[in-house]
Amino acid sequence: MNFVKLLLLLTVQTRWSSIFAAQGRTVYSALNTMMETLVQEQKLLKAAEYYAARRADKLKIVTRIHERWKQVHKETRLNLTTTRSDPMTNLKLIQRITSLWPELKNSFLNRAEERRALSHVVTRALVPDVNDIRGFTRLLVVNAVTYEKSFDEILNVRTPFVSLDDFLELSFRVKYHDLGTNRLNTLTSAVDLAYYGLLQYENTTTGDTDDTELTVQNKPIQLTKERWDLLSSLTDDLNENGFWEGGYTLCKAILQLFPDDDEFIFKVEMFKDKLQRKRQEQDILRRNITETSVVNEVNPDKELYAKLCRRKRLILPTRSDLKCYYVHLNSHLRHIAAYKMEEVSRSPLIRIYHDVIHDGEIELMKSLTTPHLNSANVFNPDAGVQQSEDRISNNAWLYDPDRYPIISGVPQPPEQAHLYRVINKRLEDCTGLNGVGTEGFQVNNYGIGGHYLWHYDSLYYNDKSGTYKNDRLATWMFYLNDVVEGGNTVFTRLNIAIPPMKGAAVFWYNLHPSGLNDFRTLHAGCPILQGTKWVTNLWIGEFEQIFHKPCLKGADRETSSPHDIINYYEALLASM
Repeated sequence: MNFVKLLLLLTVQTRWSSIFAAQGRTVYSALNTMMETLVQEQKLLKAAEYYAARRADKLKIVTRIHERWKQVHKETRLNLTTTRSDPMTNLKLIQRITSLWPELKNSFLNRAEERRALSHVVTRALVPDVNDIRGFTRLLVVNAVTYEKSFDEILNVRTPFVSLDDFLELSFRVKYHDLGTNRLNTLTSAVDLAYYGLLQYENTTTGDTDDTELTVQNKPIQLTKERWDLLSSLTDDLNENGFWEGGYTLCKAILQLFPDDDEFIFKVEMFKDKLQRKRQEQDILRRNITETSVVNEVNPDKELYAKLCRRKRLILPTRSDLKCYYVHLNSHLRHIAAYKMEEVSRSPLIRIYHDVIHDGEIELMKSLTTPHLNSANVFNPDAGVQQSEDRISNNAWLYDPDRYPIISGVPQPPEQAHLYRVINKRLEDCTGLNGVGTEGFQVNNYGIGGHYLWHYDSLYYNDKSGTYKNDRLATWMFYLNDVVEGGNTVFTRLNIAIPPMKGAAVFWYNLHPSGLNDFRTLHAGCPILQGTKWVTNLWIGEFEQIFHKPCLKGADRETSSPHDIINYYEALLASM
């Protein structure tokens, strides 16, 4: 079964079925599982080498495949270990493991003894499955929409491990299962995928790439009736919606591979004639969807989210009284080595503390949590803890060693307990709050396309029980690495985008002094376009701060309810 048929097996049943693996882990969503997959491919390389040495009659072709894939494996390891993980690196690795290695096994390993080594690795190892491929491709579309980039720009390099039929299958599912943000976005996304697949095959057959030998068997291009119907339907839809330049471009790409097809010879002339009569319709295929689509209810959070995600740096008002200074909170030691603090907002209070976690602490935190990373959950006030496609990442917890000295029957290691106490003391020195009130350290790893859509950190903002509960007063979030591209933390209602900075931490209050939720703190983690992102969250409970930041009922004006921010949104959108 090929790449995309595996990928979209479940799509026909529901618009977005669960993309989480049964064991609670997804390969595509985090760097650590991609590294584990790389280890399994190393075992496959060893097995192929063993096989090549035993079978002289097929030695030539297998040796060529082995040597070429070995080089690609080295390049993949270099990309992943230097944190420059990119979509194409991940896509190629997932494709090799799910499609090409099984194809090699089934095509050449006929005797039971020869199949044993590869079968052992393929069936027992943590390897990508249908959900990983499907989820990765969905995130590719998310990145394209959020960052206003074409698939060509995101993938950036050619795709020898993914065939034309794979891209046409993706295009088919996007079009007929309505996977875009609206009707016209669905059409343009489907066209983009089909066009990119045609372009890839054209470049491969014309000798623009040396990777044609990567397929196990080179076969002439053949399209099924379903694929021809798809291309015909796409060009008809482009014509009906006035996307004539896009239709002309797609037809030209089809004719590059099938120059004698009468239907597309006619259509390319039709589009050419319409373009000549309406020259002002330039770049129609790529024009802004919001200018052409039917009128939909505008979600200002979603609109601002995408704009803020595209920012490259922190931007504050030019005439602002926000400051940067050193903080020590009257600690004698901190008078000598104070912390560097940058104000981002005073109402609500948001601050960045620079250089507050060291490289050794970062590596220890990663090493302690990496073996335990699982797909992240979200808290729904009505449904409780659950998995959601709003949050695509893997995470694990480090707990307070004084409250939980034994986890699952195993004592916490001394280095973990020491790290927890040191970090908690640092939080107290910076904020003046009581570190005892933290829930624990939640370490998160985001892979390509990993994100967390807009949400509140407070748990009971929608609670109507009338019972006073221990909510999350404040959030402290460490950035454990620099991200190559993407991954901003954005506050959509404050027009603030904070790019990840290794060693820094961002701090904000989720609640008003009265204990009510501050709706202005709605925030999100933007998709990762290139690289990976590691962060550690600490949430500070409200009850434990009674003597440090007491709840003062009526001490503030609750001006940040959802109804009160409508006018603010209108002004903010108008200024951007």
